[in-house]
Amino acid sequence: MVLGLVMGGILGNLSDRLFREPGFLRGHVVDWMQLPHWPIFNIADSAIVIASAISIVLSARNIPPIAKKEASL
Repeated sequence: MVLGLVMGGILGNLSDRLFREPGFLRGHVVDWMQLPHWPIFNIADSAIVIASAISIVLSARNIPPIAKKEASL
């Protein structure tokens, strides 16, 4: 899940950089969410921040990235 959020955020920001004005490979990331007393951001930024928070919590609790299943006979 963390990897999916990070990759989604990266691809979202990368697509803005590639295809937005002023031209190919010179675009700007569009920040379009504005909340009172909070920085302006977009969904891609949110995905990266949420993935980072999940990763920190999992690391602090010493939870491995992939839980191994027990073999059933």
